[in-house]
Amino acid sequence: SGSSNFYLAQTNPCRIASLPGVTLYADNMSENNGVETQVLHPGSRLLFRHWEALRGALPCPSRAHFKLDAVRTIVPQLFILEPDPRSLSHRYRLAGTGLTEFYGYDATGRDFLENWDPFERQVQLKVLKTAIRELQPALIRSRHLTDTGEDIGVEVIALPFSLPKRG
Repeated sequence: SGSSNFYLAQTNPCRIASLPGVTLYADNMSENNGVETQVLHPGSRLLFRHWEALRGALPCPSRAHFKLDAVRTIVPQLFILEPDPRSLSHRYRLAGTGLTEFYGYDATGRDFLENWDPFERQVQLKVLKTAIRELQPALIRSRHLTDTGEDIGVEVIALPFSLPKRG
């Protein structure tokens, strides 16, 4: 297979003033450690179940087989990341309207980790790189402070997809 991208679900759209990352939980999920019990948000579960059905016995499904119609209720919260060799990070290839509302701007083309402090950035980068290398889902949970001072939880599930070989 070719290289991998991610579809990710941002499950708590809410505009934020800053990303302090009060608490960060990040885990690469293997097939045998109870993924369903780790994933809390119904939208993340829906996306994970669709990904699992597509992959079957493969390490990860092909992006060509992903159908937005199967997860239409969470499409606004979906976004696609791709590795960015220039920044050694990941950038938003596409950001749903829910993510735009969450940030208050369109994140397409921007660095996924630009608002995180150096430690949290490194933790998330390691989790994403491991998910690509191992072709396994990853779960990231964090706490954020909204522009109204509300402390909210965010759950992101990163699901690798294979891309067709080029040339």
